[in-house]
Amino acid sequence: MSRLANRLRWATQPPDPDGPTLDLNFLANPAIRGDWTFTRASAARYFGANRWQGTAASNVARFDHDPYTGELQGLLLEESHTNLLPNSDAPEFWKSTNVQVGADGTAAPDEANFARFFVEAAGGDVTSHSVYKDVAVSVSTSTNFTWSTRLRRRERTEAYVEMRSGDSYCGASFDLVSGTVLTQSAGGPDWTFVNARSIPLRDGWMELRVTGRVTIANTISGAVLLQKNGSVDYVGDGVSGLYHGGSQLEQAGFATSYIPTTSAAATRALDRLTTSNLAFFKPGDGTLLIDAVIIGIPTATSAVLISLDDGSNIGVSIYKAVNTGAMWSYIGSNATSLGVTVAEGDRVRVAIAWSGDWSTASTSINGRASITMRPMQVTITQMSIGSRRGAFISSIWAREAKYWPRRFDDAALSDLTRLT
Repeated sequence: MSRLANRLRWATQPPDPDGPTLDLNFLANPAIRGDWTFTRASAARYFGANRWQGTAASNVARFDHDPYTGELQGLLLEESHTNLLPNSDAPEFWKSTNVQVGADGTAAPDEANFARFFVEAAGGDVTSHSVYKDVAVSVSTSTNFTWSTRLRRRERTEAYVEMRSGDSYCGASFDLVSGTVLTQSAGGPDWTFVNARSIPLRDGWMELRVTGRVTIANTISGAVLLQKNGSVDYVGDGVSGLYHGGSQLEQAGFATSYIPTTSAAATRALDRLTTSNLAFFKPGDGTLLIDAVIIGIPTATSAVLISLDDGSNIGVSIYKAVNTGAMWSYIGSNATSLGVTVAEGDRVRVAIAWSGDWSTASTSINGRASITMRPMQVTITQMSIGSRRGAFISSIWAREAKYWPRRFDDAALSDLTRLT
């Protein structure tokens, strides 16, 4: 058989009868299919394969990459967040103590703008060297905030990042070479420390994140303090400092993609991916799979990773619960605990398999043994990824979504969800 004939023979082979009729692999094929609708009512930031931060226009999906390695992480889907910090890239409009703020042509993490340097003042007493911005808020009940700032070492290789209200504060110090969290602390009656972490970016940049919980506040001051040998109080030399490439204050328990601001706060709209073209869906037995990495854990609402429903009622869906990272699977109004609680950065691979008469169903997560569900009759007319019809928004990197018009048995379902 000639090479051409052999190629044509394979090209005309019928599809695998046991394969998925919906096969969205955002790692192998980073694109939105024409029969799906993606919307976002604002521009938004993401990292490209070149590891620089880029901007996606309104209604353009973001296929986000690791800002240090350049590896594709998946389709970025986020709930709406606001950067409360004005002049997020321009700390010369903030306040400073014993610090000079300027620019020397060094590129910020987006490559398009200049970073700012913070250089400590010379001589004087042992004192702190800080740049900070006061942001008006209205907090009367326990509320999470996350302060994130992008710094790059110069002569100073340590920094302390803090949120403060009056005499209460929470913060953490970081090694700008390794990204190690050196210390973490909270003081006063109003702030509780929640967590701190660093995200390495390209060219020596680090994104430093601190999350805390405050019970009452009219103002939150987001601050960056230079640190020397583990202390923020020392005699400055007039030449040592570090670079700043953007900061963000969010009323949330986790950081999301960067939202640059000028003279006022700015909001990034939610991402929504849906379809009502269910040519792939066949009434009867079925199996639904989602593979995603959790960016953050919203606490105010549940967050749906994937949903098949009728546009009004709960159908077949996978979600995390209100106030926790506990994972659940739903068919109709009947929920089944998956016995797993996820945290920021965790990958989950979850599937639900059901019979055509909705009398039996099972679910599995991350290769665990399948769990029997209590299904009920539901109607399916549409599908959403990262939400349920644009509500109950998840913040995730979606990696894969698949559907088969057959029911996997319990052993096969467990194998299907195994992380590889």
